[in-house]
Amino acid sequence: MKKTVALSIFLFWGFITILFAFGTIKGSGDSNAVTGIGLSSQNTQIPSEQGTVNSIAGDVPGAFLDKKIIALHAREDDCWVIIGGKVYNVTSYLPLHPGGVATILEACGGDATNGFNTKGYETKPQEHSKFAHTLLSSFYVGDIGVALPPSQAQGGGNTSTKPLSVSNPTAQETPTNNNNQAYPQTFNGVASGDTVKSSASLRVRATPSTSGNQVGTVSSGTTGTVTGAPVYADGYWWVSVDFGGGMKGWSVQDYITSASANISTNTTTTTTTTSTPPPTGGYTAATVAQHSTASDCWLIISGNVYDLTQYIPFHPGGQSQITQYCGADGTAGFNNRGGTGSHSTSAQNQLANYLLGAFSTTTPPPSSDTTPPTVSITSPSDGSTISGTVTVSATASDASGILNVVFKVDGMSVKTDTSVPYNTSIDTATYSNASHTITATASDIAGNTQTATITVTVNNQSTPPPTGGYTAATVAQHSTASDCWLIISGNVYDLTQYIPFHPGGQNPITSRCGTDGTTFFNTNGGGGHNHSTSARSQLAGYLLGPLSTDGGGATQCTAFTYSSWGTCQPDGTQTRTVLTSSPSGCTGGSPITTQSCTYTPPPETPQTYTVDVNSSGDFSQTSLTLNVGDSIKFVYTNPGDEVDIRFTPTTISSLKLDGEYTQGTRTFSTAGTWTFKVKDKNGNTGTVAVQ
Repeated sequence: MKKTVALSIFLFWGFITILFAFGTIKGSGDSNAVTGIGLSSQNTQIPSEQGTVNSIAGDVPGAFLDKKIIALHAREDDCWVIIGGKVYNVTSYLPLHPGGVATILEACGGDATNGFNTKGYETKPQEHSKFAHTLLSSFYVGDIGVALPPSQAQGGGNTSTKPLSVSNPTAQETPTNNNNQAYPQTFNGVASGDTVKSSASLRVRATPSTSGNQVGTVSSGTTGTVTGAPVYADGYWWVSVDFGGGMKGWSVQDYITSASANISTNTTTTTTTTSTPPPTGGYTAATVAQHSTASDCWLIISGNVYDLTQYIPFHPGGQSQITQYCGADGTAGFNNRGGTGSHSTSAQNQLANYLLGAFSTTTPPPSSDTTPPTVSITSPSDGSTISGTVTVSATASDASGILNVVFKVDGMSVKTDTSVPYNTSIDTATYSNASHTITATASDIAGNTQTATITVTVNNQSTPPPTGGYTAATVAQHSTASDCWLIISGNVYDLTQYIPFHPGGQNPITSRCGTDGTTFFNTNGGGGHNHSTSARSQLAGYLLGPLSTDGGGATQCTAFTYSSWGTCQPDGTQTRTVLTSSPSGCTGGSPITTQSCTYTPPPETPQTYTVDVNSSGDFSQTSLTLNVGDSIKFVYTNPGDEVDIRFTPTTISSLKLDGEYTQGTRTFSTAGTWTFKVKDKNGNTGTVAVQ
């Protein structure tokens, strides 16, 4: 089956440009350009995050979205689609689609609901993930048949409605590279306390959102003070600025810059010239190593250095697949996609958006300081048992000065501390109850390093066993993904925290929460293989205690064998019986003997309907409703001249009856509507509807 449109919003090593409002809107120095709806004649105005507004030609105060309008957005540089009755502008996403531009392009200007819901596979439909649905919502324009709200379409013009037309895009919401591919906005670097100024007439909002209430407008050149950290929302970085005189709120960073920055403006863009040169000596391994946390993450990949900090929260494979390489060489991890294959060409292209520069292997001038710093972990102590939230502290010293101290747990970076006291907090609840290694690596100014290592045991089992111990009945009360206990080989384990990290996916565990998973674990999911020694060691970290017998002293049954499931009943259930139970001599337990099923009623027996016809061409019945497979038997009641019964359309063959052949049957094997009449007779006409 031909693969149809697959809006696979599933990115690897790429970042989605979030669009907002109607079409693609980005302000320039004095005006905005709108990719979307354009009208002719008088003016209808759409405000932007820039204080001044642009007019789009037209006579209506609100523009309606209908299929005729969507059909006009059918180009690669202007692509709208309908999914589930909602309209999305996916123009900027086309070059980021892992399956290529073509699979989306053929749906531009039309309805892509089926392609999105089936992921393009008609014979074996696949569902998009919740992550994909969340990303899709960021491209939302509006609902079919709904007008733009007055806040988005206001201004002059009368109320007469005229046909809508589409204007070509003249500006983009996000910057583009030389291949005209959109890449995400980056924050311009202003920080809390900085003095800034507006580079255009600029709106100020109560909240960091294009739908936030408008506090007011400041004119170009107005200065103010940044009062908080930036926020990314609705496709923009927002900055909280106090412009004075009660004018305080959130504005888009595109029109805010440091009061001392050099601003260059033309008719289409406003650009802040803030380029950061490579560090002295280039992007060396030592330089990359200084950016080793999730909040500041540089990687070396195939001889280049990339800053992937902004992309980490959006990685479909999970953040840890990137953060484990922060400050180091991630070439192997990227080239084999974490051991699961290779990244697509699209992912390789997207990676280029995060390029800082070429990796430098140039050896810096030799330093006279070749003595490594001293470092030690002062808390917790080596060999100790820890629980809850723990502060890890270290001391470091060196004659040339300490550059930083990097803390890691089991080889994963936790924090890079650049000032005393050197410490970090660890929530031990995020680690298994087992032995873990904590390191603190100190680097001095000359590039020398030294590492201190301790081993601790995490034990967060402070809750005593329930009264009566861990019985099967108690385990059965913990049967959800958010509270998941399992019985394995006579012991009870709480695997709730481990579920997201299971290499075989969450379902093999969550489908057995509250039950005995011994057989499944010992056969490695039914594959006939044992779990590794490492896996069994990991399991020990989640032990609650041994399985207990019930209150009467008898052992509760924890495992069962069953008969086959019975026939699905009209109430949507089917049952089975318990054949054996274990351990031997057990009683009770929670066997599963009923489950839901989809009831399919037996097919109806095809019916045959009789219609009499006389020599005048009149039928005894002229209106019939049949099901597919039903038949009509025509009976010639007073045979005379031949009667020739003709059907329209002619997919049903004609039937001739006379004194010798007085009966004939026609079967309707497809749905549809037919008329029937005797040729060359003035009799009545019959109609049959087949459903």
